[in-house]
Amino acid sequence: MFKRNRPPHPHQHTFIVGVDRNLCYYCSACVAVCPPDSIFLENAHLSIDHETCTRCERCIAMCPVHALHKAPAATVNGDDPGESPHA
Repeated sequence: MFKRNRPPHPHQHTFIVGVDRNLCYYCSACVAVCPPDSIFLENAHLSIDHETCTRCERCIAMCPVHALHKAPAATVNGDDPGESPHA
């Protein structure tokens, strides 16, 4: 039999948006373009609500210092997606 490549179920995401805290200088450009308001900037700390994030990637495209990146969805359960992918 042939194995079909099916797109992920709508509630199964292949990536989340991660933040490289070494690059981010908290300009809030990503906060301004997030349609569901899933990005929060409080007390010089950027956080992303991965439950409400639609993964539209507007924040990744808008970031002037490329501090936002795609991170494997598995990192939600284990690793901190806020860590740099280059570490």
